[in-house]
Amino acid sequence: MIRWFAKNHVAANILMIAILLFGGYTAYFQLPVEIEPAVSFPQVRIKVPLRGGTPKDVEQKVILPIEQALDDLSGIDSVESTASRSSGSIIVNVAENTDIDKLKTEIASRIDRITTFPTEAEKPRIYIPNTAYFYEVISVTIYGNLSDDDLIIAAKKARDDLTSIEGISKVVIKGRLNKEITIEVKPEVLNAYNLTIDKLSRKIRETSIDLSAGSINNNGERILIRSSSQAYGVEQFRNLIISRENGSELKLGDVATIVDTRAADQKVIRYNNQNAIVLEVLRLDGENALKIANSVHEYVANAQDSFPTGVELATWNDDSVSLKGRLKTLGENLLQGGILVLIFLGLFLRPQIAFWVVAGIPISFAGGIIAMHYLGVSANNMSIFGFIIVLGIVVDDAIVTGENIYSRMREPGRSPLDAAVLGTEEVSVPVTFGMLTTIAAFVPLMFIEGYIGEMARQIPLVVIPVLLFSLVESKLILPAHLKHLKTNRKKTDWFIRSQRYIADSLEKFIQRIYKPLLDFALHHRYATISLFITSLLLTAGWYIKSDNFNPAPSTDRYYIYASLETVTGTSYEATDERVKHVVKSLDSIRDKFVDSGTGKSLIGNVLTSSGGKPWNNSARPTDGYILVEIVPPGQRTSPSPGPKNIEIATAWEQAVGEMQGVKSFYIRSEQNNSKGKRVEPISIDLRSNDDQQRLAATEKITDWLSDKNNIRRAWSSSSREQRELEIKLNAQGREAGLSEEALARQIRSAFYGTQVQKIQMADSELRVMLKLPEEQRTSLHTLDTLRISLPNNQLASIAQFATVKESSTPPSIERKDGLRLSSVVAYPKGDFKVTTIEPELTEFLDMLMLDYPSVSWSYEGELADFKKGNQRLIALALILTFTLYSLLAIPFKSFIQPFLVMLAVPFGVVGAYWGHVLLDLDISYLSFFGMLALAGVVVNDSLVIVDFINKRRLEGAPLREAIAASGIRRFRPIFLTSITTFAGLMPIIFEDSIQAQFLIPMAVSLGFGILFATFITLFLIPCAYAVSVDISIFKPKKDE
Repeated sequence: MIRWFAKNHVAANILMIAILLFGGYTAYFQLPVEIEPAVSFPQVRIKVPLRGGTPKDVEQKVILPIEQALDDLSGIDSVESTASRSSGSIIVNVAENTDIDKLKTEIASRIDRITTFPTEAEKPRIYIPNTAYFYEVISVTIYGNLSDDDLIIAAKKARDDLTSIEGISKVVIKGRLNKEITIEVKPEVLNAYNLTIDKLSRKIRETSIDLSAGSINNNGERILIRSSSQAYGVEQFRNLIISRENGSELKLGDVATIVDTRAADQKVIRYNNQNAIVLEVLRLDGENALKIANSVHEYVANAQDSFPTGVELATWNDDSVSLKGRLKTLGENLLQGGILVLIFLGLFLRPQIAFWVVAGIPISFAGGIIAMHYLGVSANNMSIFGFIIVLGIVVDDAIVTGENIYSRMREPGRSPLDAAVLGTEEVSVPVTFGMLTTIAAFVPLMFIEGYIGEMARQIPLVVIPVLLFSLVESKLILPAHLKHLKTNRKKTDWFIRSQRYIADSLEKFIQRIYKPLLDFALHHRYATISLFITSLLLTAGWYIKSDNFNPAPSTDRYYIYASLETVTGTSYEATDERVKHVVKSLDSIRDKFVDSGTGKSLIGNVLTSSGGKPWNNSARPTDGYILVEIVPPGQRTSPSPGPKNIEIATAWEQAVGEMQGVKSFYIRSEQNNSKGKRVEPISIDLRSNDDQQRLAATEKITDWLSDKNNIRRAWSSSSREQRELEIKLNAQGREAGLSEEALARQIRSAFYGTQVQKIQMADSELRVMLKLPEEQRTSLHTLDTLRISLPNNQLASIAQFATVKESSTPPSIERKDGLRLSSVVAYPKGDFKVTTIEPELTEFLDMLMLDYPSVSWSYEGELADFKKGNQRLIALALILTFTLYSLLAIPFKSFIQPFLVMLAVPFGVVGAYWGHVLLDLDISYLSFFGMLALAGVVVNDSLVIVDFINKRRLEGAPLREAIAASGIRRFRPIFLTSITTFAGLMPIIFEDSIQAQFLIPMAVSLGFGILFATFITLFLIPCAYAVSVDISIFKPKKDE
């Protein structure tokens, strides 16, 4: 096939054009564009609202029945539960190799069979979390000093406008949407009309109703009948007639105060201290994130005049900025890397060869894009990084093939066609198996667990197809072009003369410097090998001593956020005051961080949420959240990049100072790329149903961490408990026919209120709640004087039929695998690496648990990822080693020679490590991922040189002559493949944009590892080959 395509250059060109056209069509019309790949977490989540329920109620009536229902269900790895006020949530972590959709169906079936849920519990929501449905592309804030109603009207208009734009299908409104009609009635009024909360509730339901009553068939025409007296507004509810007696009507407004208010379980969002609603614009399947962001920006810029005066619009949290930045980085790196590769190849080979070798890059990339479409891979931050990584590697096979063709063409008497075919066929085996080893090295990235694994999985799905198309291009297309190469031109211009001078200089370097050094190394081969081994051991020792490993290095982003949690029992109003204090403290440091070029502050817009995170549906009065935009370095006009986020965050935290009544407060200035669940630096889970032992152990661990100099703050999830009044039916109450349930429901109706109706509006819910007035719901005197309804419809004082006992209850109850759970969280100071404290912390925890035998502990967060990641990384490295060995043993037909080739791997890691040291970078898991990929790349040059030695020995050449000839003959392709790979990665290695920081460790591992491995290949591999012959009197086998 190689000869056929080399002879038929028309077929080769048609193949090339077809790949380019199909790739371009796929990229423009078929490839979805998103910020990050949609990740479906291996979880099934269950949420059950129980409005008004205490955490103990939720645990007993919701959580435990569900846990028991799922107890013997196969396919479950673990079950995590949280019982909080008014809501219960369960996370079912799915075991590997389990069909998650079937498991979800079985979970739903088992929950449907639970008959013990209280009537107040709402229908469970069961779903599989997927980032596509809760990570927005961009947000729009609707803000102003307006009422809730005005904001809601404006938000709905903006939502409808946005969804009418082509390419935008889903916009979600966050904040202030759900409303509540509260009907407040005083106990004395109830007594005067011989009513109770329950009786009045029933009368409202009977009067406010919207019910289908069937139909009438009138002469063939079907006429529907409907009873429609449903009240929707305050006035309608006031006019509801609840009784008629002696010709007079008693309306609800006569006995109760009815007000339209915000739902009690909602948070309040502000944008730059003005009331706000946030609209999240999401990307659905087939939609383009960049087009969505551009459309939203255009809408916000042009839509202001269509809104009433006082309504303002602004874009917020535009995640497409990172994708645009990475696309820009890719474009610049492709251009810069391509130019560098073209320059190096043009200088040391021939410009025509260099051109056709570089032409293989867009051809291979087009093939990769075609494969992405069929593999279901989108254009996202990580897949784009895959193209950047493979930029320098993709031309390796073309360089080796092109250089060999050029060498054959310079031989006298050989036709260009024969030279092209022979030059390609000679290196086809080592080039093919070299490419397979590179592909094998990227495969382990598909088996990394966790969120970072989901991100890393995108890289091999891009790199592998690109390399395969590169192999096709170098075998079928490149020879057809290089057969037209002209050699021994008599007429030359200055450029050709300059190029030949540089190429000849390389040849002189090989003959005058490299060849004598290689002869010296071969003569002292044992000393040479010892020197390299010493460098390996010294590097390992330096790494252990320096301890510069950071599992998931954080990178700056476009914003900083602060989160606070007040102590249990704090009202929403008190939490809101603390949120305002944090914002005021931020304003006080704005003038300290200024872009010297513009004179404007680097601190931008501020979004706050009192009552919980703005994007969560649930609300907690103790939670506050502040999100701050920071001008990124790439948009600053000052000569220097200016302060990092951590510097701004530190100054902000100092300005905030100590806050009374705050359980936890922290500011995050960086991200560690672990979406879905916040990954804490230090997080310890303690599990036991013995509350006393668990809480005591939690307190000791928190104190121990707080005393450490390198720990900035430590706290636990075990908040101080709230006071609780337990009401139990006494003997007299039972004799009167009361039940515990009936008593509890009447008390709940009085203090929490009873939900009379829940009306589904067009895009929101309207709850109608019947309650006592707020001043009476907050008074213990009300409980003492409360009158309840007996089974005989008489009213009596609660004190006569029940006893009241004071106790306490936790604000929330967490569980894992059937045991109650407490967590201890700690944040380090500055650049302190949490992995350094792990051995001491582990020893302390093991010793502490001897005093609390019922308590078990485990790491979560970064420390857990560190331990699990190490185990998985070691397993993947062993599998990769065996795979590389197998792929090398097959072409060599030897069990020994693969070890010679693979000697380059550990020394490539040495180069990767010192690259990190040189650039002052921590070693991270991304660095290790780069080293795994490096293993497959560095063996290519070793494979080529060992293969050449074998061929020369089979031709009868003596060992020293075969080794020397291999070094001289293969120096140029080895040098060029290494330098072009590094050149392709160099722009990203030295990139200073925020988008590149996450990618740099992997690029450094590949780039510097390959550079150092070049010296290994040119000196260590020949010496090791000679030693292997010394020891085993090894001779290569001929093909059978």
